This record gives sequence, structure tokens and C-alpha cells, in this order.
Amino acid sequence: EEPTPPVVPVEPSGPPPPKPGSEEWVYVDEPIDSELATILSNYYDSVELNYVDSCKVVFRNIRSERSYIIDHFYQIKTDYTTFLNRPDTKQEYVDIFVKEFNALADDARDDDEFKMELHQRVEDLCDTLHEIALQRKEESEKEREIIMTDGWIQDHLGLLTNHYVTLMQ
Repeated sequence: EEPTPPVVPVEPSGPPPPKPGSEEWVYVDEPIDSELATILSNYYDSVELNYVDSCKVVFRNIRSERSYIIDHFYQIKTDYTTFLNRPDTKQEYVDIFVKEFNALADDARDDDEFKMELHQRVEDLCDTLHEIALQRKEESEKEREIIMTDGWIQDHLGLLTNHYVTLMQ
């Protein structure tokens, strides 16, 4: 076995060097070639112009997307309202019931069996109207679910996110 050399701590050779930006930092005071300065200035102007133009394009895209989203939500709202206000057959059933009820003889209305028949007809009409309302409710809920799960919002949120990420870069 070979002996391991002893570890000797390193002695500091002086204070740490100054950091850039501190008062002790010494900047290079060399002259810059005018041709190099012109090239760098033109390059900086070109980069700045490119940055400003790309920001303008991104801001325009964000405004366009906002307008598109507002238009889309308005269109969905009007289409869904139209869907909810579509005509149904409830009034037709009520009209038929009223016509049949009014066609009945007045003197027969005092009969108990006849009254039971009329009450049954009213219950049947109520059941029919409830079935129609329930069916319309289910159709409306399905339409709402289709609108909510079509992925349109997620797609456009992704586009907006990409625009903002482009701005941050």
C-alpha cells in the first residue's frame, strides 16, 4: 500500500476579484474600430426592427383571436337560443283536447262516470305534455354537452398560449 499524501488546505491568495458592474470593476478602455461599430449598430437596428415587427404580428394575432372568440361565442349563444326556442307539439295536443272537451254534451257532464273519463283525459294530456317537455330537456342537454365538449375552446386557448409564449421569447 502506498501512503496517501496529506491534504493541505489552499491558502487564499488575496481578495476575490471584483464583479462586473461593481465600482471596482475596470472596463476596457480600448478604442472600437468604426467599421465594427457601424456593423454592430446596423445589426442591432435590424434585430430591434425584427423584434418590433414580430411583436406587432403577435399582437395582431391576439386581437384577431379575441375577435374570433367573441364572434364564435355570440354565434353559439344565438344558435343555442334558437334551438331552445324551436316549436313543439304541446299546443297541438292542448288544442285537440280543448276541441274534444268543448264538443262534449253539457248534460253528460253531471254523470260521475263521465267526470272520471274527463279527469282521465286531463291526466293523459298532462302525461303527454310532461313527456314532450322531458324529451326537449334531454335534447337540449345533449346539444349543450356537444357544444361544451367539441374541443373548440381548448384549441383556441392553445393558440392564445402560443402567441403569448412567442411574445415572451
